[in-house]
Order: sequence, then structure tokens, then C-alpha cells
Amino acid sequence: MKRNGFTLIEVLSVVALLGILALVAGSSIFSVMENERNKLLEEQIANLGDSALSFAIQKRYFFDVCPEGFDPKNPTTSLKNKCYREITVSQILESELFENKNDLCSDEDVGPIIVYKEKSGKSSVLKSYVPEEMCTYER
Repeated sequence: MKRNGFTLIEVLSVVALLGILALVAGSSIFSVMENERNKLLEEQIANLGDSALSFAIQKRYFFDVCPEGFDPKNPTTSLKNKCYREITVSQILESELFENKNDLCSDEDVGPIIVYKEKSGKSSVLKSYVPEEMCTYER
């Protein structure tokens, strides 16, 4: 008598193979999603920095050129309002210069954005520093 069908070993082999394929496909999909999230955050940080520069220009803030070795991550208060200004996300949002996509950026307990003037060759350039923690998905 001939039986039609699959043995238990054949069925388990196919299920194991499908599980392995799902694992590989799933991890690659999650990797792509994480990369896209990181790109969005980097774009938000860059847009926020550009908006801070626009805000400083719109408010007609005057800047001296910061001294050699100025660190926007740790500015000294003695230089404040001379070579740099502190600007908050709230100020930029109120001026409507920045669209906070998905509410990714906040200045709660992070600190301000630093807009400063740096020497670049024979001229000077207005730059901004946005702390990376200012824009995050982890809220």
C-alpha cells in the first residue's frame, strides 16, 4: 500500500528553513528601518542648526569672531553675546523658522543651540552647534 504525503522530518525541515529565511529577512528590514530613522534625525539636526542661523540673522545679532580654540560644546560665559548666542528650540519654533517633524527636537534639559562666528581663512563664517541629544526618538 503506497501512502501519499510528507514525513514528519520533511515537514520539520521546511518549517525550520522558513524560520531561518524569516529571521534573515526580518533583521535586514529592521536594519534598513534603523538607518532611515538615523538619517531623519541627522536631517532634523541639520535643519535645526540652519534655522538657528536664520533666527540669529533675522534678529540681527552681532557676533565678534570667536578666539582660536573656541569649543561650542563648552562655551565660556565670558564670551557670551560677543562671539556666540544661545538659542532655544522654543524661540525658533515661535519664529516659525523650523518645522519640528514628529516632535523629534526639544530643548528640555538638553541645553541651547550655540550660534557662533568662526574665522575661516581671511574671512569669518557664522556656524551653529546643535547637541545631538536635542533630537531623538527616545522620549
